[in-house]
Amino acid sequence: MLSYIHVTVNIKFYSKDKFLAKVLESGGYDTSFFLFGWTPESFDVWNVLFNLVACRNPTTGAGRFNIGGYCDSNLDALIGQIRAEPMGASRDALIMQALKKVYDESIYVPLHQQRLIWGALNGYSFVQRKNGRILFNEIAKK
Repeated sequence: MLSYIHVTVNIKFYSKDKFLAKVLESGGYDTSFFLFGWTPESFDVWNVLFNLVACRNPTTGAGRFNIGGYCDSNLDALIGQIRAEPMGASRDALIMQALKKVYDESIYVPLHQQRLIWGALNGYSFVQRKNGRILFNEIAKK
């Protein structure tokens, strides 16, 4: 699909450990284009902003997975405000401001949304949660 916009891609497949060793700090962020999935430690958007968008800072760990190297001190300040602000309308407004900047500046260009892949043994049933998690205590025998 990228050829339609005149982007030539030579695909190189790596195991997860080799890929991360190449494209993260240990490998000098050695890539010009990448497909990367992210599962945050929590469902708080701050986690995504801190790890994927913030300026790289080895002291604080910010931007550790910011493979593209984007850096904006104003956005970093906003991410810090989000972390300190309690849940509520004020924090939501800060989050929307940060996400709008990420979108407007095309910090990340989503090319692929991975579908959830799961299966169940015959005789068992469960409901797939919107957050992609399956709770084992919700699996039931039919």
